[in-house]
Amino acid sequence: MEITAQCPDRSRGAGHARWLALAIMLLGTTAPAGAAERIDSREITAFLELHCAKCHSGAKPKGGVALTQLDVRAVTALSAALWLKAGIQLKLGEMPPAPRPQPEAKATARVLAWLSAELRQVGTDTAKLDAEVTGNHLDHALLFSAPITAPLNNPPRLWRLSPQLYLSALNQFNPGDNPLSQPMSVGGAEGFLDLSARHTIDAGTLSTLIRNASRIAGGLTAHHLEGGQVVMDKGANRGFAPLLDPMAVPERKEFARFLGNLFAFLRSELPDDDGFTALYALYRKTRSDLSAAAATRAVISAMLMQPEALFRLELGRGPVDALGRRRLSPVEIAAAITSALGDRPMEYNQRERAGKGALDTRAGVEAEVRTLLKRPLRDNPRILRFFQEYFAYTSAPNVFKDKALNEHFYAPALVGDTDQLIQVILLRDREVLKELLTTRESFIGSRWNLEKNTGEPVYPNTRNHLTYNLPAWPAGMQPVTLPADQRGGILTQPSWLVARSQNFNNDAIRRGKWIREHLLGQTIPDVPITVCAVLPADRTITLRERLRVTEAEYCWSCHQRMNPLGLAFEQFDHFGRYRTSETVDDPSRPPIPGRDPRRDPPTTATREAPLDAQGAITFTGDPALDGPVANAHELIQRLAASPRVRQVFVRHAFRYWMGRPENLGDAPSLREADQAYVASGGSMKALIVALLASDSFLYRSLPTAP
Repeated sequence: MEITAQCPDRSRGAGHARWLALAIMLLGTTAPAGAAERIDSREITAFLELHCAKCHSGAKPKGGVALTQLDVRAVTALSAALWLKAGIQLKLGEMPPAPRPQPEAKATARVLAWLSAELRQVGTDTAKLDAEVTGNHLDHALLFSAPITAPLNNPPRLWRLSPQLYLSALNQFNPGDNPLSQPMSVGGAEGFLDLSARHTIDAGTLSTLIRNASRIAGGLTAHHLEGGQVVMDKGANRGFAPLLDPMAVPERKEFARFLGNLFAFLRSELPDDDGFTALYALYRKTRSDLSAAAATRAVISAMLMQPEALFRLELGRGPVDALGRRRLSPVEIAAAITSALGDRPMEYNQRERAGKGALDTRAGVEAEVRTLLKRPLRDNPRILRFFQEYFAYTSAPNVFKDKALNEHFYAPALVGDTDQLIQVILLRDREVLKELLTTRESFIGSRWNLEKNTGEPVYPNTRNHLTYNLPAWPAGMQPVTLPADQRGGILTQPSWLVARSQNFNNDAIRRGKWIREHLLGQTIPDVPITVCAVLPADRTITLRERLRVTEAEYCWSCHQRMNPLGLAFEQFDHFGRYRTSETVDDPSRPPIPGRDPRRDPPTTATREAPLDAQGAITFTGDPALDGPVANAHELIQRLAASPRVRQVFVRHAFRYWMGRPENLGDAPSLREADQAYVASGGSMKALIVALLASDSFLYRSLPTAP
């Protein structure tokens, strides 16, 4: 048998080819010996005929891939990689592609169980195939409406400190004017930046951490001797003087008191007896070999390289409950709550309250979170950062724009406008998501605060008001209300539109992808590496017309989920300006003479093409959502009124504050958080309280015996 491919591996058809290769290999085989249950080949054959054969047979098979007889009856070491990749596609629901109906979950599970067993027989690592489905790949209905059956799956973890928290925690020890180097970079990854499993401490990070620890240790212990007495230099910490005395060796008790004070600064658990013993031995040995000063610096450096100084420790050091889950210790809870909201270590009074039992109950945890949420937003910066990373509008300044096309465009000011708008809506704390999606209010170059708002523009020379289609800076207090037919919510803010644009064009694909993933909670497969994802460069036609190439069979299975959503935003140009027509080149007219392309583009004559902003919401399975929309405003209004969109928003908030994607065991926590948000009238504070007091936040599941 063989597979005949009639098109190159350059498209979605390549995915079909891989799936079909797996399909034929499965035909006629049975479960391996020793499996819990033997699966008859007729069952596998029926599954494949129902979900694959219809599209991939005949004279014109889908994707250009035809099937013939293939004399393969088992997985082999040579075919294992292909089988694994295809199995993962099936598990994640990427095969069969929409709009083809998905197989029943039970039938898919049986095929995957068979495949996993076969792969293990030939020594293939099946961890990815066997892993629990999480995030957007997880069926939304299972989380919010199906019966709850799965237990909490939230193992203990070390969560590397964020860049902001690292500097906040360590700068308190840095007495000099020389700032610390930042080793905890998060890169340019999409989605939430500070996820617990995304970043590690590699060799490069480690070397920077060691240099920082050495610099801090040297500054804290800077001293000189006068008459045999230790005199601390400016900026050093006098508390270290006893350890620096070359004539007196501190006893273990005195040394332990020193360590306790320093660990209190770190806001972490105190080391156990073994930890004290090891550090004291390091001090005595280094003092004997070198000097008291070298020994003290060595101990401080070692402490600043402890896990408590580099990670958020969420190991579950508290008691085990009736369900076999271990609760975080009071200090772990206090540190986790503080880190969840701000870029600061745990405070002394928080540690004291935790030690007195204030966090031993869910009600106590809720009270603690509410206390912190009473502080100004600037003291809880991770709340605004959630919205910055969720809407991902802060990347607008990274999108190159030719200033000659919009001389006064200044993207950082647009980002500041959206920051201010979000903060005002958070302060009102009513129907937060709906307001963010639909509000006609906007800041335009002005900075708002509780004490004073003059309405004067912060960037008067940018004339960014033109980006909002206003003839002049708005007068008086801000925010201002923009025309209903032009603006409505964050998705019509220039910052969001620019962040999802190209250098000289709109990007309907990226805009639609964001809506599909962040508001509808669904997935779009990655572009195959063999696909050249470039639109035609013909500037004489509209973007909608150029996008027709994506309607080809091998592209449309994915693009049908993005294009109709993104094209609804064609009423805005790539600078985020509202428009009623689209400017395209006019080849029937000669180039404009005397135009310098560096100052006065375009040099080619143009015409105004009629604007088509029609779109559609599709494949959600919700009749109240699915259907055509006339423009972005109609699309946004429908999304803002949807319970599903609200619940997907809760799922994203969960990921941000838990530092991981949700799984089936988190269904109770997600439902409680959604109910709290609805019952409070759309309060973001209520949602945060519910998340940080949930079982998913407070408990860690214990490993089960194999």
